[in-house]
Amino acid sequence: MNPLTLKELAALLRSGEVEEGPLADFAVDYQEASRVFRKKDD
Repeated sequence: MNPLTLKELAALLRSGEVEEGPLADFAVDYQEASRVFRKKDD
C-alpha cells in the first residue's frame, strides 16, 4: 500500500469511505467534531 498524502487522507475522511481500523475510528471522531464546530450560518 502506498502512503497517502494529506489531501488524499482528508478526502477519505470527509467521504466516509473508511470502514475499519484505527482510521475508521478517527473518521467517526472527525465527523462528530465537524458537526460541533460548523459555522452558525450552515
